[in-house]
Amino acid sequence: MKQTIKQFIQFGIVGAINTFSSWVVYYPLVFFKVDYILATTLAYFISSIIGYFLNKIWVFKSKEKKAKSLFRYYVVYISSYFLNIGC
Repeated sequence: MKQTIKQFIQFGIVGAINTFSSWVVYYPLVFFKVDYILATTLAYFISSIIGYFLNKIWVFKSKEKKAKSLFRYYVVYISSYFLNIGC
């Protein structure tokens, strides 16, 4: 049970880092008149790489093969990307 709570907190921290890294990429691009969809795409891509590795190494300490976990991670991440663009 303690491990689950620890992972939940770590997962939340990774989410906060992802959000912050997205903003760090997105807002300067928009400031310099880059199209907001392109800025969002670049921000999502960069933050997804950060999030993938932080979750894999720090939160879940996964030993799963990279290709399999990367595929599953991006299925979810791309879904949230389209939801974000749609909203």
